[in-house]
This record gives sequence, C-alpha cells and structure tokens, in this order.
Amino acid sequence: MRTSLRPVDHLETKLVGNATRARLASRQLGPLTRAEKDAALDHIARLIEERQAEVMEANVRDLQAGKDARLS
Repeated sequence: MRTSLRPVDHLETKLVGNATRARLASRQLGPLTRAEKDAALDHIARLIEERQAEVMEANVRDLQAGKDARLS
C-alpha cells in the first residue's frame, strides 16, 4: 500500500536536500581564495539575473503551495 506525501513532508524533503547541497558547496568553496569565491558569487548572480522570470514564477508557485498547505 502506497501513501502519498503531505505537502509538509515534501517541503521537509526539499529543505533537507537544500541543506545537504549547501553543506557540500561550503566544503568545496572553503579552500578557495577570496578572488575565486567572489568570481563564483558573481557567476551565480549573473545566472539568477538571466533566469529572473523563471525564479519569480517558481516563487509564485511556492507561495501558493504554502497557502494551499495552510503554512501561512
């Protein structure tokens, strides 16, 4: 018998995954020089700007999912 995840379960799964990836990224970036870290942040910022519309659409979906799950 299969049970479906509640929206909160799905959110927890996503948060744990994000935290795990953040920890890994921190370990990879730790040994880099300040200049290398700054270059990585600049690259990330450019990617976010290029995908701004996609990011905003995802935010709208996330906010609605939170409301649907009565999280806010």
